[in-house]
Amino acid sequence: MSIGLKEIKTVPKSLIRVVFLSLIAIGVAGMVVAGGKAEKAKVEIELLLVEAEYSTQTNELLKMYSKENPNVSFKIHGWTEGQDAVWEARIAAGDPPHLFENAPANPITKDRYEFLYDLRKLDYPYWDRFPFDVKTRWSEVFGVPNYLPILPIWSPVIRTFIYDAEKMKEAGLNPKETVKTLADLESFLAQLKKYVDSKKGTTLQYVFDMGWTPNGYGRAVPFAITTMVASLDEQYAVWQGKIRWDDMEKSPYAKSMALIKKWYDLGYFPPKFWTRQWEPDYEAGFIAGKSIFTWHGPWLWDKFIAAKPTAKLDGFTLPPNKDKLVGTDSFVPDNGVGIFKVHEKKPMFEEVKKFFVWYNSPKIVKARAEIRGRVPLFNLQDVGSPNLRGLQYTQVVRPFNEGKLWGADVRWDMRPWPDGIVAKYRVKGTPEVLRDDAMAAVWGDFLENRISLKEFLSILQKRWEVAYKFN
Repeated sequence: MSIGLKEIKTVPKSLIRVVFLSLIAIGVAGMVVAGGKAEKAKVEIELLLVEAEYSTQTNELLKMYSKENPNVSFKIHGWTEGQDAVWEARIAAGDPPHLFENAPANPITKDRYEFLYDLRKLDYPYWDRFPFDVKTRWSEVFGVPNYLPILPIWSPVIRTFIYDAEKMKEAGLNPKETVKTLADLESFLAQLKKYVDSKKGTTLQYVFDMGWTPNGYGRAVPFAITTMVASLDEQYAVWQGKIRWDDMEKSPYAKSMALIKKWYDLGYFPPKFWTRQWEPDYEAGFIAGKSIFTWHGPWLWDKFIAAKPTAKLDGFTLPPNKDKLVGTDSFVPDNGVGIFKVHEKKPMFEEVKKFFVWYNSPKIVKARAEIRGRVPLFNLQDVGSPNLRGLQYTQVVRPFNEGKLWGADVRWDMRPWPDGIVAKYRVKGTPEVLRDDAMAAVWGDFLENRISLKEFLSILQKRWEVAYKFN
C-alpha cells in the first residue's frame, strides 16, 4: 500500500512517530555515539596473505587505510607452505578471513572457486585498466560461465636461478657469465658438485637445492626444464592429446624427465628431495647455507635478505631454447585478490568491499608492487611506474628485459602453461596430472629406479586420460 499526499492527514500520529524513529535508526545503522558525535562502528578486516613473507610491509601499508578510516583495523594471516589443511578447514567451516590474496601455489580453478564472491557485482571503477576483459578471462580459461572469483592484478611470477654470490666466488665459479646454453649449465653443475664434495663436514651439502610442493617441484620444475629442451608448442601437443606422454620419440617430457633423472643420478639434487618440506627444509636450508644454488621465484630472494641483510645474492634465467625463448610462469587469471562469499550477508560487508576497491586501486597497487618487486598488469599511467627494488628484479629480470643477459632477440615465453590451455576440459574432482601430492611417491619410484622412464611417463599418460574430457 502507498500513502499519497491527500491521505497523509489521516495517518495516526503514533504511526508517524514510529516511522520517524525507524528512519533515524536506519540512518545511524552501523554507527555508535561517542561524546555526542555519531561514529562508525569499529570493524576488523582479516586478510589472508599466501605470500606471508610480505606481512610486515603490508601491515604498514594498511595503516594508511586505517588513518583515513579510523573505524577499520586489520588482522593479517599468513598462509605459509604446509598450512593448506588449516586454512581449507576454516574455509569449509564457513569461518574464513574476509579477503584472500592467493598465489600460484593456491590456484582458483573450476574445482575451487565457489567459496569466493563474484567480483563482477562489485562497484569497481578500474575495470578498464586491464589489457584484456578481466570480467570474462577467468571464465574463458576455466570454462565456468559468468563468474569472477579473483582479481588478477599481477604479471606472471618470474622464477630464476639464484645463488649466494660470495660463496660462488669462493668456489671459483661465475655462472651468470659462463652459462649460456643447456650444455654450459650441465658443465657448471658438474663443477659445483666437485666444490660441494670438497666441503664435506661443513654446512654445505647440496648442489642444486630442491624440496617438494605439488606446485613447486611437482609442476613448475618439470615445466621449466622441459622449456629448455622443447618448445611450449610441443608440450601443448601432449596436453591436447596429439602426442602421448609415453611416446619415447616424440614426447618432450621423455627428454626432460630423462634429464632430471640424469641430474639426480649424478648427485646434483638432494637425496630423496621429494620428502623435504618446501619451507622448513628446503628454503630454510638454503638460507642456512646447506646449498648455494637453486631455482626459485622472488620470495626466496626476499626471505634470504631478511634473514641475512648483508648477504649478496645473484642469479640468471634458464638458458633460452631453440626458439630463443626463456620459460617462466605464464599469466594465469587466478593470481590476485578475492573476497570470501560467506561474508556477503553480514553487516560489515560494505566495509569489506570498500577496502577491496582501495586495496586494488592504482596508487595502492603501485605500493604493493614496490613491496614485492612485482610488475602490475594494469595501467598505472596516472600514478607512475613502480620503483621496483626487489633483488630478483634488479639482478635478473631488469637486465634480461634490457637485453643484457642474453641479447635483445631473446624474450620471455609467457604463453599459458600447458595445463592452463586445457583447464576448461578438466573433469571436476580429478587429480591434476602433475600438481598433486600423490606424485611425490611416484617421483621417488622413478628417481630411485623402482620404475623405468617409460613406466613413469605411462603413469602420467593414464592420469591425463582420467583428468580430461575433450569435446
